[in-house]
Amino acid sequence: MTACFALSPDRPPFGFASRVDALAALLDRAARQQPCVLASSLSVEDNVLMHAISVAALPIEVVAIDTLKLPQTTHAVAAEMERATGRTIRWLRPEVTALIAHAGSHRFEAIYHSRAARERCCTVRKVDVLAAELAGKAAWVTGLRRAHSEGRETIETEHWDTRFALRKFNPLAAWSDEDVWWYTRVHGLPFNGLYERGYASIGCEPCTRAIRPGEPLRAGRWWWEQNGQQGGECGLHLAPPPASESVEVVV
Repeated sequence: MTACFALSPDRPPFGFASRVDALAALLDRAARQQPCVLASSLSVEDNVLMHAISVAALPIEVVAIDTLKLPQTTHAVAAEMERATGRTIRWLRPEVTALIAHAGSHRFEAIYHSRAARERCCTVRKVDVLAAELAGKAAWVTGLRRAHSEGRETIETEHWDTRFALRKFNPLAAWSDEDVWWYTRVHGLPFNGLYERGYASIGCEPCTRAIRPGEPLRAGRWWWEQNGQQGGECGLHLAPPPASESVEVVV
């Protein structure tokens, strides 16, 4: 599979209108769980969600984690999305004391030599930051899609997030790459310029690269750990709960 940007279609994918309707219905359902936030990485998926939320004027706040290692293009598209939607993105940042403590025990380059060191970096810069934000929230919305990787093939559109103890909504779970890019094209949404350079999943600058022809979409994330496998996870999204505990919403 090639990078998402190369898959931008020239006509609506089959069934696209029904998926947009389902998206609107699920976002409305999420908005009824208050307080609710969209945790955006400024990916093309999250920009679709931010736009849909703004069009429907839903009471879902948009937050984004500034790990202090993001590409400049991510900050640039954030500003563009604020102008395009009239919504403000509230930036979350890691605690200075936690960063200092982490730096004192690990050189940053250690992430390339130790998975434990990389996971600790993700925890300090992302997971702990999001956990603090979600404390006391009723629900959060994400741009997770089943097409991202084998590890995400079973995600539900809605389920109880046992890690953060709130409802988690993945309104684009069933969307294809073509769906996401068609929506982006039709609405003229800005997107990270790295997509045009072969990137398919964009995180921190030191931990993200463009994918090669035939590689999975998330192969550019923590590529030195993958050993030919699909891209891993930073810890924000654990495996979905068993089917008996999940709630698939039919709209």
